Amino acid sequence: PVLGVALLGATRAFAASGSWVSNDDIHALLYGDHWKSNMIEQGLDPEHPRRKGFSRRHWTLPPESPRTGDEENSADLMHRAAQEVLLQTGVNISEIDLFIAVSTTSPRYTSSLGTLVAGMLGYRGATFEMKSGCSSTIYAISIAYQFLAGPARSVLIASAETLSRVISRNGPFIYAAGDGAGALILQKGKDPQRGLLAGFLDSDGSYADAMGVPGILPPIREALDQGLYFMGQSANLASDVRPRWLESQEAIIDGKERTMDDIDLYIPHQTSSSILDMLSDSMGSHSGKLYRCLERFGNCGSATIPIALSEALENGFSPGMRIFLNAVGGGLAWGSLLISV
Repeated sequence: PVLGVALLGATRAFAASGSWVSNDDIHALLYGDHWKSNMIEQGLDPEHPRRKGFSRRHWTLPPESPRTGDEENSADLMHRAAQEVLLQTGVNISEIDLFIAVSTTSPRYTSSLGTLVAGMLGYRGATFEMKSGCSSTIYAISIAYQFLAGPARSVLIASAETLSRVISRNGPFIYAAGDGAGALILQKGKDPQRGLLAGFLDSDGSYADAMGVPGILPPIREALDQGLYFMGQSANLASDVRPRWLESQEAIIDGKERTMDDIDLYIPHQTSSSILDMLSDSMGSHSGKLYRCLERFGNCGSATIPIALSEALENGFSPGMRIFLNAVGGGLAWGSLLISV
C-alpha cells in the first residue's frame, strides 16, 4: 500500500476538429446512403454493433481517410486533457514532480511523447512515455504511486489515443474503436486512508502477435501493401483473454482478504458488452457497482480508464471512495488497482 495520496481530479478531452460518430454513420460509410437495404441484402444485421455494446465514438477522422498532417494527434489530445485537469484542480504545472504520458498511438517514432507534451505544457521536470497496450494507464498509475511513496508530491498522468488512424474499414474494430484522452493528478495529502490499497500487474509475451498493429517500423512497402499497419487480432484471442480479466480481478478481490463489499465502484477497461457482462456476473449482488460507458465513448484504448474515471467522478465523488480499476490489453498485459480516492 501507498497511503496519504489523494486523487485531486480527472478530466477527458476529444479532438476539436473531430466528430461524434454513430453506428448509422459507420453503416453509411461502409455501405452507402442506402445502407439499411444494402446490409440486409448482404445478410448483415445493422443492430449487431449495438448488441456488442457500441453506440457512438469520437473520431479525429474517419478510418483510411486522406490526411494532410495537420489533423490533431494523440499529443494534441493529451495536451488538452492535461490542461483541463490542471485547470480543474488548480494545480500549477510548476508543482508537478513527474509527468507520465500514456499512449499506444504516438505520433513520434523515437523521442518520448512525454517530452513532446511537456514542452506543449511548459513543463520542466521528470517525464517518460508508458506503453503497455490497453492496460498502460493501470501501469502508469501504479508507477505514480511508487514515486509518491518517495520524495515526489504531485504526479500528472495523461493518456491519449487516436485509434481511428490504425483501424481499417474492413477490420474488426471499425465499430469498437474511439479516439480520446484522459488525465488525472495524484498528490500527497494528510489523509492516511486515501491512496493505493493494492495492485497487480502481469503480462504474457507469448501473445505479443495476437493483437495490435503487426507491421514493423519503419514501415516497409510489402507490409503496407498487406495492410499490416492496421489493428488486428488472432481468431482465438477472445477466449484466451477472458480468463485474464478474472485473474486480474481475483488477484485483489480474492473473496477472502477482500470482497466486493470492500469496493464502492468498479471501473474496467471498456472492450465489449460481453466482457462487461462477464465481470458483472462475477460480482453477484454487487453488479450495480460496475461502471459502463462503452456505449458513450467506445473503446479508447489506454485512455479508456481515465475517461471513465473522469465521468464517474462527475456523477458522484466523496473522499475515501474505494475504486477498483481493471484492464487487459495487447501484449498481452493486464493489471488491476484498488485505490481510495
